[in-house]
Amino acid sequence: ISMLMSAKLEQPISPSFARMINLLTDEEKALTSKAKLIDLESRILIVLGFDFNFPGPIQFLERYLRILDYDQNKTIFDMSFQICKFQLNDSSFLNHHPSKVAASSLILAINIFEWDFEKRGKSTKNFFGNCKRNGALVGMNLDIWNNENVQRLTGYSMEDIKECL
Repeated sequence: ISMLMSAKLEQPISPSFARMINLLTDEEKALTSKAKLIDLESRILIVLGFDFNFPGPIQFLERYLRILDYDQNKTIFDMSFQICKFQLNDSSFLNHHPSKVAASSLILAINIFEWDFEKRGKSTKNFFGNCKRNGALVGMNLDIWNNENVQRLTGYSMEDIKECL
């Protein structure tokens, strides 16, 4: 039932209880009905107080993009959005707040973008100038987040989010 409820919230077309029941095995079909599903859905809604306004990483991502002045860069938004989605595949990320997932996704996306930009010779800034180097490998630029202004606006320092990176 939770999948049906999620689909109702996220999908433009509401799912069909009848179609979902048809996907069940014959044994499972014998144990459920549309009325039972609706009753279960009602009970879940009551227990949750009809409150489904849980902030996810995307809301934080949009805010962090503005704070770091990358909100006009569609490539970085798309990359960080995809990284956020990819993190859904690993249950260990459920241990982290959505805001931390968004922050780590954005830091990775900005570093990937700037690395590619520099590699193609299109960058006028020395984005990785302060980063540690190990031969050809260059560490990530964490200075974009590790400053007083960003920490004050987001409530997170690099120490707070590095476990999510």
